[in-house]
Amino acid sequence: MQIVNQKLEDILGSLRHLEVDWKDETANHVIDQLRGMPVKASYSVDDVEALLDANFDEGILICRLFMGLSKDQFTASLHAARGSAGIGVKAYRADSAGFLSDLVRIGLLDDMANEANRKAHWSDVLVERLRSGRGSAIAGQRRGKGVEDFAEEIIKTVFGDSYEARCTFRGTHDTTAKCDFAIPSKKRRADPGRIKRVRCHRFKDDGYSRGRTRYRFSKTRRHRVAVLYGRSDVERAPERPAKAGRATEQR
Repeated sequence: MQIVNQKLEDILGSLRHLEVDWKDETANHVIDQLRGMPVKASYSVDDVEALLDANFDEGILICRLFMGLSKDQFTASLHAARGSAGIGVKAYRADSAGFLSDLVRIGLLDDMANEANRKAHWSDVLVERLRSGRGSAIAGQRRGKGVEDFAEEIIKTVFGDSYEARCTFRGTHDTTAKCDFAIPSKKRRADPGRIKRVRCHRFKDDGYSRGRTRYRFSKTRRHRVAVLYGRSDVERAPERPAKAGRATEQR
């Protein structure tokens, strides 16, 4: 086998931008459908039904585009409107009238009329690029900050002022880790018998929670703080020997 000696400068100099097309088969189909839709002063349930009957997945995607929602946001809104009913193609086929009624309840028809009759301005494309690029990152940061603020209110209720927020926790053998909240302090030596750090997580559960956001907090030696569907509960946990220098995280 021939051995080739390479320098970092040679490797970096050989790199090229990889140009790819963002459109796939689904995108092309959706664009064709949007361009073929008639402009109306108002739209009806029949218009939405035609979209979903033609191709349910593409029809739902078009509904999301009209509403300007991400997949997660649209799913959460539709779940809230549907309650215990499903939001997939089987649920639609089982009860199309109820499914369409729930889409109307979350404002789809109004959004369709507003978008179809919007007066275009040259800056619209640039504004959309701003929203999908930097705006998406800002929205994510604000959602994360909102979760932390919500968690901090619960922690204050349980621990008072005995915590430090958004700091670096120092644990066993002087190892460090970023944490949202350290109780009672970011220093391990402050109280070896209590919890050392708390991590607040926002995650999706596609099963029981039906896509809604849940929050969990780490356990202390005697108390457990949990937030489920926006409801806070403080439960008494059984006594157990503390493990010095360790913080149990429940993700």
